Amino acid sequence: VLDLNHDHENDCVTCGTGKIATGTGASACVACEAGRYLTDGGTSSGLHDNSNDCVVCAAGKWSFAESGTCTGCAAGKFISDVGTASAHNAPGDCQICGIGKYAFIGASVCSNCDPGRFLADSASDYTLHDSENDCAICASGQYQASPGSASCSSCQSGSYLADEGTN
Repeated sequence: VLDLNHDHENDCVTCGTGKIATGTGASACVACEAGRYLTDGGTSSGLHDNSNDCVVCAAGKWSFAESGTCTGCAAGKFISDVGTASAHNAPGDCQICGIGKYAFIGASVCSNCDPGRFLADSASDYTLHDSENDCAICASGQYQASPGSASCSSCQSGSYLADEGTN
């Protein structure tokens, strides 16, 4: 318990991580809103005196209210938004990558599967999009020239591809 006599400026306490106090005469600190963070742990009141001191999480990351850091989206998910706190305020803001794409932790965009590979899942399960290894190699007799594809094409009549997808 602090013994505060209200007789010196040193009795005023700097807000901690994830909190600010705007204006003079504050009796308490308020939390940075979800989707924003403030890392300083109370070293300087000048780092806790304006709502802009709470920084919006970067693309690929989110935070709850009163956070000192942002958390990266799980592998297989992404957030592309830059600058809107409400787009970064919960893990549910992270979207699953679509057909032919995968993402690593904290991704702002999903990466395309390479040509010769495909990923058919249409954002139903993020664990099917969490690694480049989720992109399957086209089977024997099939190819894919385009990146980010959902399937492979069959070799035309009169041609073949004997490789068993070992790429």
